[in-house]
Amino acid sequence: MAFNWDNPEWARRFQRTRFYTTDQLDKFERELNQICSTMTFEDVVMVQKKITFEAFIRLVMKTPVDYGFARGGWHITVGVESNSEPSGEGSYDIGRGLSPDAVFSEELTKLTHLDRLKNFQVVYISNNVPYILVLDQGLFDPPNPGPSRDRRPHRQGRVLVRDGFSVQSPQGMVDITIHEIITGGII
Repeated sequence: MAFNWDNPEWARRFQRTRFYTTDQLDKFERELNQICSTMTFEDVVMVQKKITFEAFIRLVMKTPVDYGFARGGWHITVGVESNSEPSGEGSYDIGRGLSPDAVFSEELTKLTHLDRLKNFQVVYISNNVPYILVLDQGLFDPPNPGPSRDRRPHRQGRVLVRDGFSVQSPQGMVDITIHEIITGGII
């Protein structure tokens, strides 16, 4: 399936997934700036690390898993965006039989990039798996394909997609994580 922003159905579905408004983001930024204005540089970096940590963990745990490529595709980089290509080695749960705790532990090792964080550096959380927007924005086509015809026992006959979203993450990952960070009293 080719991803096409000109497709009106995809654009409509993309727009309906927004859980936050620009006003909410602006308010969050103002509150964050106010909080940080009375802090030392070291404390500001700690707040940034906490927000990054919370966002990263929430994104990873909200990402649907089949073989785990999308869940394993999240990266944290400091100062530059990740250009890391998916390696196919991100197979977690089903592919390697790991428990959720083991998956979580592996994801935590990616947070070591935050040790190098300095004052006012930009932190990027990204996922370069080619189909991440389809998972996140509910752009499966068709949006309601019915029961899976996949022959694997854990999938056959089950509804895996509803209203364009994976049933494992029916509201996507990124927008809801941003909403949780903004409204959840993370700092």
